[in-house]
Amino acid sequence: MSRITSRKIGDYKITIMNDGGTEFGFDLFPETEEEEIRSLLGNPEQSVLPTRFNVCLIETGKENILVDAGVGSEVFGPAAGHLPEAFEETGIKPEQINKFVISHLHPDHICGSWDNEGNPVFENAEVILTEEEYNFWTNDSNFDSADESLISWRPLAMDFVRIYGDRISTVGTTSDISSGVSFHDLTGHTPGHCGIRIESEGEQFLYTSDLLVIQDILLQIPEVSFALDVDREKAAKTRLACLDMLATDKILFSGGHIRGPRICNVVSSGSGYQLEG
Repeated sequence: MSRITSRKIGDYKITIMNDGGTEFGFDLFPETEEEEIRSLLGNPEQSVLPTRFNVCLIETGKENILVDAGVGSEVFGPAAGHLPEAFEETGIKPEQINKFVISHLHPDHICGSWDNEGNPVFENAEVILTEEEYNFWTNDSNFDSADESLISWRPLAMDFVRIYGDRISTVGTTSDISSGVSFHDLTGHTPGHCGIRIESEGEQFLYTSDLLVIQDILLQIPEVSFALDVDREKAAKTRLACLDMLATDKILFSGGHIRGPRICNVVSSGSGYQLEG
C-alpha cells in the first residue's frame, strides 16, 4: 500500500504523506446526538470515527519544505509512525528538508519530528511556526483552566520547543514561507492554527491541516461544535469560510486528516460540502 500521493502545482510538486491513522469516539461532537452522527455517517451500526495522520511535502526545485511531521508511534500506538516509509517512497531523506513548517502544536503534527532518544529528525531544517501558536503553548496562564486534552498535550508541545530550540522562527498567520508558499490563517482550532497556501504558474493548492479532522461529519455540518477546537465558535466560522472559498474558487486542497492520502476539490452538497476528485 502506497503512503503517498503527488501532484504538480505549476512548477512545484506537492506530496501528501500518510503517517497512519486512528479512530475517535462520538464524544468529539458533544452537542450532537449520536443518532444524528450515525445518520450523517450513513451507517446505523457505526460507533467510531476514523481519521488519518498526514503531512505535506513541497518540492519547489530549490528547497524541500515539510509541513508537519505526523504523530510517530508513541502517542497512538503502532497504527501510526509510518512517516519513514512514506519518505522512502518520495526519494527525499529527512536530512534533505530545508524548511520544517508547523501548522500548529498538537501532538499528531509534531511528535514524529523526534526519535526515541529525543533527537530531532529534521536536523538541517529551519523550523517555522506562527507567533500566536508559539506564544499560546509556552504561556503557563493559558492552561490554568484549559480542557483536559490541552493540558495533557502541552508537555509534548514543550518537548518540541525544547528539542528544536533556537532553530525555531516565529512569523504571522499570513506570512510568506518561501516564494509562492505562505501561511493561510485558519485560527480557531488553536490560536495560531494555519494552513499552507501554494501558488505557482497560476495554479493554487491549500493544505488545510486540521480544518477537517473528521471529514465525514465536518464536511456535512461545518458549523458543528467540535471538541478539539480551542475556540469552537471561531473554528466553525473559519471552517465555513474556508470550505466556501475552496468550493467557489475551485482550489485543490488536502489536509492533515483527509483519508487517502488524497488531493481533491470541495464542492457544495446540500447545506454542506463533499469531496470530489
